Amino acid sequence: MFERDKDALLEELEQDIITAPSSIDEQLKAEDLYDRRLQRKMRVSVESRAFMILYAELSVLGIVVFLQGFKLGGFFLNDWVFGIISSGCLLQTFGIIRAITINLFPNHKKSNSNVTVMPTA
Repeated sequence: MFERDKDALLEELEQDIITAPSSIDEQLKAEDLYDRRLQRKMRVSVESRAFMILYAELSVLGIVVFLQGFKLGGFFLNDWVFGIISSGCLLQTFGIIRAITINLFPNHKKSNSNVTVMPTA
């Protein structure tokens, strides 16, 4: 009787050992997928806030350009001050859009050392 129980326990242990790696792999894949979804959700949240800041900044710059062009209400900036403000805002806008694009669409290039090229005829 004890021999049968011992054999049954050994068979169960073998089955657990055989199925354990697949369940661990599935669990790791599920955790990795969850982490990636969470990271993507966080990125989208941060980038949407950054776009709101850009929208506000470009709106203010548009108002300054409008006031500078029509000189409404006695608004006037020296040409070099206006050039510095507009150039700085546009460069900052380009930099923020570039950073957002790089973070939203990361480049996952892997080394080409494992790639073999087929010769062409």
